[in-house]
Amino acid sequence: MVAILVAVGLAQGADAVTFLRLMSEHGPGAELNPIVRAGVIDLGLMPLIIAKAALVVFVVAACSVIMRTRARLSLAVATAGTGAGLVGAFSNVLAL
Repeated sequence: MVAILVAVGLAQGADAVTFLRLMSEHGPGAELNPIVRAGVIDLGLMPLIIAKAALVVFVVAACSVIMRTRARLSLAVATAGTGAGLVGAFSNVLAL
């Protein structure tokens, strides 16, 4: 579980850091996801950062519950959470 927490946390953290830099340099117009763009414009950055942290907690909790009966599914969930963070960070870096 520690490895899953570290992997998902680092990937989602990288996405959050690159997203914050993207917003500081180019503003909300640089975000291609219309839901995230509207969230930044309407709510600001803090709710999105809190949602990112909640996502990490949710993925790790789901993995710990699923791991007891379906280890492969748990690892697939962890991989998806890590992959989503890495893809997000990569796309933010490309936009910068």
